[in-house]
Amino acid sequence: MAEVHDQMHETIKTKLVDKLTAKYSMDELNIVANFLNDLYRLEQKF
Repeated sequence: MAEVHDQMHETIKTKLVDKLTAKYSMDELNIVANFLNDLYRLEQKF
């Protein structure tokens, strides 16, 4: 059961990455990734 669950998550992740990379450039995705990292770091300080 856990293996099927892991496969499901991997499939979802792959589909999500495919959709995002088809719609947005790597530069745009990097901007979002950097923003989320900054937000996460800020949140850790509180």
